[in-house]
Amino acid sequence: MGATQQEFATGLRNRLMEFFHPCEVDFRGDLRAGSADEWSDVSVVVRLDCPLTAGCLASLEAALSGCYGPACFRYNPKDLADPVRQSLRVSFYGQPVFWQVTLILTSSAPTPRPLALPLET
Repeated sequence: MGATQQEFATGLRNRLMEFFHPCEVDFRGDLRAGSADEWSDVSVVVRLDCPLTAGCLASLEAALSGCYGPACFRYNPKDLADPVRQSLRVSFYGQPVFWQVTLILTSSAPTPRPLALPLET
């Protein structure tokens, strides 16, 4: 039997903490409120000190795909000009479709923008 939504979310949080060490990773929405159910999406805020470069984001995609399998990564075009924030939605093909992951990455180290593409994967 596969992981529960809470196990998946906790595992994802731990993977993000390992990948971006040192950083802070917090849940948002239903997970933070303690009211998540099997239909809830997984919303996570990551606060880190490294710049959000294209290489950093590509490495994150590779690391998460390595852990959870193929995925669709969709970057918010409104954040491409923001030097300290990037939000994206991730859908892992091996997980239930309603467990969409929303990642909000914020950095204390500004990145020159606009971000170099390609980030469409």
